[in-house]
Amino acid sequence: MKTDKGAPTRKQIENIKTKLAKSAQLRAAKKIALGELSKERKERRKLAKQQHILKLNKQASKKK
Repeated sequence: MKTDKGAPTRKQIENIKTKLAKSAQLRAAKKIALGELSKERKERRKLAKQQHILKLNKQASKKK
């Protein structure tokens, strides 16, 4: 059975499939990591806002 020169072999096809699967896993891992980062940032912002409000309240109570 002859194959034309341009057609990839079964082994090449398998290699391509594994490369694509690996890159998809990496993309998914990256998305998850970015999601975690944004959660942390959101949490930090929330805490900073709370601290700022407490500071303002403390200042306001001193003025009274």
